[in-house]
Amino acid sequence: MRLTKKVHKHFSVAKIAIALIVSYGLTNQVSAQDDELVLQITTKLGAQVQVKIHKSGSSSNLPESLYEMLDDLDGSEYQPHESKIVLDQGSGLFVLIPWQIFKSSVTNESLQTVTLKDGTKYSGKLLTTVVSKSDAGLEKTYDLASLNKIDLVSVKPLSEEKNKDTDKSGQNWVLRINNPTEQSFEVLAPCFIFPYQKKSFMGDIFIDSHKTDAFYLKVNEEDIAANLSDFEAVEFQEKDLMTVIGAGGQKTSGTLKLIVDDDGKKKQPMNGQWMLVSETKNGCILVSERPIGKITKMAQSKQEVTQQSTSESQQKTESTQPDTSKAIPIKSKHIGKIAFGVAFDKDDQIIDPLPWPISFPTGTTQFSFQLVVDSEASGVSLSIDGLEDQGGYQVTNHDKYGIVMGRPKKWQYGATFNRADGKPFTSKIYKLNVTINGETETIPFGIGSARTSVNTILIVSLIVVIVLSSVAVLYKRHKKSKQELPA
Repeated sequence: MRLTKKVHKHFSVAKIAIALIVSYGLTNQVSAQDDELVLQITTKLGAQVQVKIHKSGSSSNLPESLYEMLDDLDGSEYQPHESKIVLDQGSGLFVLIPWQIFKSSVTNESLQTVTLKDGTKYSGKLLTTVVSKSDAGLEKTYDLASLNKIDLVSVKPLSEEKNKDTDKSGQNWVLRINNPTEQSFEVLAPCFIFPYQKKSFMGDIFIDSHKTDAFYLKVNEEDIAANLSDFEAVEFQEKDLMTVIGAGGQKTSGTLKLIVDDDGKKKQPMNGQWMLVSETKNGCILVSERPIGKITKMAQSKQEVTQQSTSESQQKTESTQPDTSKAIPIKSKHIGKIAFGVAFDKDDQIIDPLPWPISFPTGTTQFSFQLVVDSEASGVSLSIDGLEDQGGYQVTNHDKYGIVMGRPKKWQYGATFNRADGKPFTSKIYKLNVTINGETETIPFGIGSARTSVNTILIVSLIVVIVLSSVAVLYKRHKKSKQELPA
């Protein structure tokens, strides 16, 4: 009897232990869903682990001044779930991604492809480290660039105060940068950030960063105070030269000067270093180090929309010129716009697009075409039949690039043609051949006396169809009447 009780007691203890283990496991599982920031990590050595993050910040192997600026922007001083991942896309371009919109990251060779919850993909090198704690309370550090795969398990939403959008009406801009290829982005509220040396109350020297809308433009030895958001457009050139464009198109050029007032002392950027900072529509922060390019307010930029992602991957420009592209018969679903004209304007748009059928007058010495494709277009190639006998020709390129999957991709194919000898193009029918995804379309256009030939071809084709249809009807009637004759 005692033995039986002892056995029962052991069974009871075992049940309690199993219950505790199951309960602990369930508690851990719930905790993993409710914790502030939990990641599922796969290392290059094959280890798979789910970790709760309690520290997140920029990699410390960056130059000190660059580290300070990015560290200030990625929110590392806040809770881990309020910080951002830093992705280096090269050529001084960085994307800072909030954990709330992060989904996963996969490493391919030395680069990481980051996928956001809305399907957006960015490619580059991750410059973020995170710290977790082991069961023994020891810190576990992970360099995100050295991991094969990262999946977001859970993240605490931003507080209402952090998540609340500030009023940015009228601050939508188009940013175009040229380092090294031209890229365009739709951004919000661009401003400057720069590092400077600061002295603590103990006398120690350290680096701090200053974010500002204000700047000075040095014009003819005079430093003129200004604010970036007050202008319709600003152009950035090399050696900190810049041009501001105000109301009515007034342009003023000078040298950019950035200054911070630190305890009554005017201090300039350390080593002349500064960055242009702005927000993207999907919630990321775009940082460009001393960019060469231009920012333009949307109201004045013809609503140019930029590719940032695969979900918004086609970069488009809505021209103020009448859109005649729909009049040109095209089959490919990958062609967003096609236009012909004599020349491009300063925004790389065809001036006065020609209606269909396309015809240029006699004596034409120059013609242009513009082709806009979507993000799914691949293997794009173009050729023009009819230029072989022109004695040589010159081409001015008007191609444009955007960002798809974090990499530059051509979205506009454009060119202006001139004969090398300056003479008019021969009067005849020419053909633009466009190949996309293995399928070729041919668009004819006429020059000179051939301008009516395209119309003639269409009219003749229509007449031939009508005649053949009439002949077929008469033949059927004749055959029917013959069958109805009495024997």
